Amino acid sequence: MSLDLPTCVRTTDPTILAAYAQRYTEISGHTTTAQDLDRSGQAVRVLYQGGRMIGGFVSRWEAPYRYLAIPPQGATLLTELDLDDLVESTHNWLERDISTAARAMYYAAMGWEGLRSGKRYALGGTSEPRIRDLHMRYFPELIYNGPGQDVDGKIYPDTWLYRGRISQMFLKLPEMMLRRSSRIRSTPPG
Repeated sequence: MSLDLPTCVRTTDPTILAAYAQRYTEISGHTTTAQDLDRSGQAVRVLYQGGRMIGGFVSRWEAPYRYLAIPPQGATLLTELDLDDLVESTHNWLERDISTAARAMYYAAMGWEGLRSGKRYALGGTSEPRIRDLHMRYFPELIYNGPGQDVDGKIYPDTWLYRGRISQMFLKLPEMMLRRSSRIRSTPPG
């Protein structure tokens, strides 16, 4: 009997990045390219189970940050940000109804990338109230609320950006791992 354990691996392989970009676009409705995924200052993590790509995220630890491009130019942020002390997780996606083990692997890898960055804060954002409510359990400091525009040019009347201390997020890691994946479907703009 063989175990079908999930893995979440870093990749720079152009073929995998192209497949990732396509799947991210299908699931999220936002676009990206393999070229956008293949840049310095970030790492692409792909979640596999049973030889199938079932999720992934990009951990970015160098500006420009994708989420900070969403508010209109000149918008007032609710707190000052030290761009040298931020890491963002973007291009996030998961298949529906993945196993608890796969979800645990996904969030553990995301947490590891945050710690590995050496930064104190993780940055997040969304235009979906349901996702905002979920994310702000882990990113409790609101940075911006107002209109925004994603990289595809789509305008949203309400967007939210937030941050949280990476060290505090690890305390909530078990909760993240055990949430039902069907309740976490949408992804933030970007």
